[in-house]
Amino acid sequence: MRTTAGSACSSRSSARPGTRLPLRVAAVNYRAFRGMLMKSSIYFEGAADIAVGSHE
Repeated sequence: MRTTAGSACSSRSSARPGTRLPLRVAAVNYRAFRGMLMKSSIYFEGAADIAVGSHE
């Protein structure tokens, strides 16, 4: 868990198993503008919580 200065730390005491999946996504886009070809890149990094089945 990352914290910043002045933020309060909290702990989880739930019985759920850890379902966080790390995500790393990269995408590249090309476009043409006035006869020039341009490339842009974007990168995401984070985590996602998932659940399968019934949630009580």
